[in-house]
Amino acid sequence: MDEKSPNGPVEVELKVHVIEEAGGRKARRGVATISMGFGRFPTPADVQARIDKFGKEEIAGMAPGYRLQTAPEFWDTACHEKTGQFFAVPGSYHQFDRID
Repeated sequence: MDEKSPNGPVEVELKVHVIEEAGGRKARRGVATISMGFGRFPTPADVQARIDKFGKEEIAGMAPGYRLQTAPEFWDTACHEKTGQFFAVPGSYHQFDRID
């Protein structure tokens, strides 16, 4: 923890969707929970930086053979989890909008 006063009695975590390196609709998928720390409300830039760090430095040790899902893979995951089916990827899901 840092020296700043806390924002509240919170511990913020992110659930980040991962997929086997090969990708595709038949690839195994999963969710990694990563911490944003204690007592602080993260900014959008903090969240983006944490996801980037996880994808570049931590995922190989936590889930060997997996990587972060792309936007179309994330769309497929959401559709399949909610309906049990896959649907065409809308134009807005061809890439993620960066927030930094």
